[in-house]
Amino acid sequence: MKKADYLKELRSISQEALQAKVSDLQEELMNIRFKHASGQLEKVSELTAIRRRIAQLKTVINEQNALR
Repeated sequence: MKKADYLKELRSISQEALQAKVSDLQEELMNIRFKHASGQLEKVSELTAIRRRIAQLKTVINEQNALR
């Protein structure tokens, strides 16, 4: 999925659902950090990808708040 399509999809989702996704991704990020610290993580790029997704979600949430 292209980035523009992904962002359009995110903008159509309610704020509560976006907050739920953020909290799920933050839990996943915590688990991946533990795996990385213990040497069990094979793809270190997962850390960056999840942090980027969290930032995108938070940006969309802030955009929606600014429009209100």
